[in-house]
Amino acid sequence: MKTVIAVDGSPTSHRAFEWAFANLSHIRDPDSQVFIVAVVEPVDLAFAHHKPYYEKMEAELAHQQEERVQILLRQYDEALNLERVAHQVVCLKGTRASQAIVEFVAAQSADSLIIGRRGLSDQERVIMGSTSDFWCDMLTATSSL
Repeated sequence: MKTVIAVDGSPTSHRAFEWAFANLSHIRDPDSQVFIVAVVEPVDLAFAHHKPYYEKMEAELAHQQEERVQILLRQYDEALNLERVAHQVVCLKGTRASQAIVEFVAAQSADSLIIGRRGLSDQERVIMGSTSDFWCDMLTATSSL
């Protein structure tokens, strides 16, 4: 079995991770493949009027975001190493999280995707978007788990 667990540093994504390891027995199977995935989304300050200044700011924000994602992935990597769970941590870049995760799941022919869900209202999802709405066959963990 191939399982992808998407993390973003939020409490709900961490609860989804914990739920997966508490409830999916195949994850500890040595023949299973577990991918811990985080996404560095592109930074775009398109509204900027003073282009050179904002290009520098975009580059700095992108660098900070990538560092944050790498730290997050190292934390999950260390935790899984302690548990002796075979896994890979993957940092995806260059596109929106929803698109990057869906493309990764498809490329790996993964059997399951575990992802946290913040529990946004219909209006909030329309305005802000929701990665969990982008994929149809998945298990979502809400804040009530």
